[in-house]
Amino acid sequence: MESRGKFRTMGFLIFVVVAFSTSMPAARASVVYKRVFAPQEGLVTRLEKPFREELCLNGKWRFQPIPLPSGWNQGGGAPLLPAPKSGAWDKTPIRIPSPWNINSFSSGDGGDFISYPDYPESWKHASMGWLKKVFRVPVGWRGARVFLNFQAVAGDTEIRVNGKVLTRHFDSFMPFRVDITDVARFGADNELLVGIRKSNLFNVTGTYGFYTYPTGSFWGDHIAGVWQDVFLEKVPRVRADDVFIKPLVSKDTLEIEVRVRNDSKAKERVRVGAKVYPWVSLAGNDVETGPEPLWKLNENASLEFKGSGAEIGAGKEGVVTLRASVGDKLKFWTPDTPNLYGVVVEINKNGKPADRRYVRFGWRQFGFDGAKLTLNGEPIQALGDAWHFMGVPQMTRRYAWAWFKMLKDAGGNAVRLHAQPYPEFYLDMADELGVMVLDESAIWASHCSFNYEAPETFGRFKRHVEALVMRDRNHPAVFGWSVANEINPAMGVKRVPKELYDRVDDNIVRLARRMMELDPTRPWVSSDGDDDMNGRLPV
Repeated sequence: MESRGKFRTMGFLIFVVVAFSTSMPAARASVVYKRVFAPQEGLVTRLEKPFREELCLNGKWRFQPIPLPSGWNQGGGAPLLPAPKSGAWDKTPIRIPSPWNINSFSSGDGGDFISYPDYPESWKHASMGWLKKVFRVPVGWRGARVFLNFQAVAGDTEIRVNGKVLTRHFDSFMPFRVDITDVARFGADNELLVGIRKSNLFNVTGTYGFYTYPTGSFWGDHIAGVWQDVFLEKVPRVRADDVFIKPLVSKDTLEIEVRVRNDSKAKERVRVGAKVYPWVSLAGNDVETGPEPLWKLNENASLEFKGSGAEIGAGKEGVVTLRASVGDKLKFWTPDTPNLYGVVVEINKNGKPADRRYVRFGWRQFGFDGAKLTLNGEPIQALGDAWHFMGVPQMTRRYAWAWFKMLKDAGGNAVRLHAQPYPEFYLDMADELGVMVLDESAIWASHCSFNYEAPETFGRFKRHVEALVMRDRNHPAVFGWSVANEINPAMGVKRVPKELYDRVDDNIVRLARRMMELDPTRPWVSSDGDDDMNGRLPV
């Protein structure tokens, strides 16, 4: 299979300036890193073309800070976001992805870095704003569905394309996409407006707290803006909208659950098949080349699924499940042997390919033997590290590679991605290097300030944990889910009455069970820093 010989430059652009001590005190020299700072793949692999295409929209955008209305007071809910003014765009471009207030974080709220080029001082204090990007949709994309795909936007977000409000989204950590097909101008300029209100504007003062949304830790609760990659994505009208790989090692069965979407105007009869190929890294082993995403799939398939037919109504979706016995055709994924495979799902319509979807996975299964964690039926000891994610230096596979390599060299094999969901490339690196991951939500209660009495709080929590599981459930490195952090100790600090305490625990248990519904392949769900909530959580 064709290798990935190139990768895109994603993430933040940073210039590092180093002052050298010499006999001439004023002497300075610039040090420019000559490799790609943030090497990263996009959404679409070559295996999926020409059915799927992408355009990366990272780069220079326009920004317009919006002042808070006079008389508005914190704690009573968010103010309305006025529409942008046509002539009020700041002359300084903003580099997407990056929060507009990035240096207010690094200069005093937990960071130990400065980002260059800097943004205007006034941006550090802006709590609302609009971002603008003009882009073109290729003429050749006409007839397909076209989406805007945001990997993460910090704050409450409103998306407008060519003057039409298309959606709202409020989760600072999880990806979302917006169908722009019906408003897009093919072969012409399109105007994208992204209106953002900082998360803390939505604080509502209650008896015991004020946060009504998953805050994450220091970084997540501080930033505002588009802080992960943005893509324009073309997909077929009849397509594999989601693929869930279930490695059922104890049953010697690989199960592939394909959600087929039909956005055409007529009922469609489709046939869904898949092939599994060994995934081979072409990256180096040193700090310069090791993090760079270069790979191929072997030519010969290890496993092939015969096609399964389905009839999908117009504007509807259906699930097709493929199953095959594995035997000795796949090698185990373990921390010592992180073997990976690529699945290529193909949807055929009228005897011809209509879509291809690529997903990477590992043949492995985590479980329990009494109180012991098991991997592929054998007990395994997780020797791990954990800390709070913070900022620009960490927004690259290079950082993840260095952290995980240091961990493995020290004899460790696991990490807890603590206090908020990390960018997905951390999971990619863990898959490749053999690092087991406890994947944690942004329901970080250690600030002792969640407003559990507000009716919107647990609705936002639910949407958040659902998005986390849906994003990460195909990563073999993930051994379990951490639904929240220190819920009960934080309520103890605030002396929450028993009736509310029990109600909050009931809701956390419901969230944990929802995670297990979306991912029945992992029995581990914990609320870290808490107990098992009277035996209702598995860990």
